[in-house]
Amino acid sequence: MRVCELYELIPNTTFYKDLKITHEFMQKICVLIVYRKKQKRYLWESISSVELASFFSNVEIDILIGFNGEVETEILAMVDQLKRRCKRCRLEVFTLPRAGIADTLNSLIDMADCDFIARQDCDSMALPMRFKSSLEFMDCSNEISFIGTQAIRINQLSQPLRVQKTYPTSMLGQMIYSTIYNNPISPTTLFVRRCVFNTATRYQNIDDAEDWHLYNDLWLKGYKSHTLEAKTLLSHVNAKDMANRILKTKIRRNEQLSTLKALKASHPLAYGRYNHLLRLLGSINSTLSPIFIKPLHKINRE
Repeated sequence: MRVCELYELIPNTTFYKDLKITHEFMQKICVLIVYRKKQKRYLWESISSVELASFFSNVEIDILIGFNGEVETEILAMVDQLKRRCKRCRLEVFTLPRAGIADTLNSLIDMADCDFIARQDCDSMALPMRFKSSLEFMDCSNEISFIGTQAIRINQLSQPLRVQKTYPTSMLGQMIYSTIYNNPISPTTLFVRRCVFNTATRYQNIDDAEDWHLYNDLWLKGYKSHTLEAKTLLSHVNAKDMANRILKTKIRRNEQLSTLKALKASHPLAYGRYNHLLRLLGSINSTLSPIFIKPLHKINRE
């Protein structure tokens, strides 16, 4: 049995027989989905999963789908069918000039009229408690501006992978993770307050690093983050795509530099210890120097 078979039941009207539908919403979420042609076979399940999750949270949800340029007729027909069958979510489709992921997301953000913005890829599926758990945490943590969650990675047959990548939960852990790898919050699980984007904060066109850059930008502006331990999303993993996501050295250094600046400003004591550790590692293993030591030298000279 496939993990995502549940979501194929959503468009069936009999599924709603025993579910109570209420319309007294306290908050509103906009879920942003950027359509990618190579992921089109998962779009039905992705949208249906958001509809299912809406029944477990007393919140109004708009699904904003951004299409770049011309879209296949069958995809538009499928979306129209989902529009008619969705009972809790409102589905909006925007055909935008052909652009990159960052520009498409920025356009959707400008159109979003809501309290919170959630990201989701069109090959990812929200688990039933995704929005409920995120909202409960944000309502109790006014100082946190953006969060992520853990994701269950599945293969092309929708089977869970044995090895699961775990993201650090604390902001300090995320910053240290960011200097070693790249995204400290799974991009497709991002849940952020809409007011954050009122400060002219937007995605930047940086190949394979637009999310990484956004997190650094938010940290440098003083926004705080967190990652929930709960697994709230199923995310397809393509081995070929993973192999191609190798950041260029210049991009890595620039983003590491931004992360280290944010770390120094928000956690000066931890930065001092981390600075000492990286210098020690660099003296022991010279292969680490191009990655860590140069950004540290640049910060210390400022």
